[in-house]
Amino acid sequence: RWRNPLLDPAIAAPALGPAQPVRCGFLADLGDEAPRAEMVAADILFGVEEALRTSRGNLQHLFRAVNRGTVGVLEPAEFLDGIVRLGIAHKGQFTVEEIIQAMALIDPTFDGRVNFPALERAVAAARGVQRQQTQEAERLAQQHEKKVTQSYGEALPIEIVKVERQPKSLFDFERAFERFRKQQKELLAHHGELMQ
Repeated sequence: RWRNPLLDPAIAAPALGPAQPVRCGFLADLGDEAPRAEMVAADILFGVEEALRTSRGNLQHLFRAVNRGTVGVLEPAEFLDGIVRLGIAHKGQFTVEEIIQAMALIDPTFDGRVNFPALERAVAAARGVQRQQTQEAERLAQQHEKKVTQSYGEALPIEIVKVERQPKSLFDFERAFERFRKQQKELLAHHGELMQ
């Protein structure tokens, strides 16, 4: 009689346990001097993420043509064929050994085969890193735009001051006039014309 293995406490299979978190912390600070395995892993993860986004499919759909064995589990050679077929890498760019090293870096439970659940978690982590990098780039662009619009430009980084013609109160006028005087001193100092 068949019994569900999840109900049997005597079975301790790691595949039946909770999903292990993927290791993708290296994606955030990937530089030119990064180890080859990290570079290969980043190319794979970002490439698979882009392929998933453009095809609007899932991993099983993307790798269906090369998945010859168990659905959702690929041998490293099959995975390499799949990423070449998808255009993530060109033929000869990566070896099977490099794929194995990259997947061992990404998946803490890597057993020599690429499992889709772990790959999905890694791609999601790569998507999060990409989102953070995009947000940081947008934030820096906004800061630059704000600096340019509130100053005289890159060459003259002094804040623009506007004094109202009809201030609402004497206090507002004095505050704006003081900012104007400070700005004029900064401009004189910048041009080397400030008298001491």
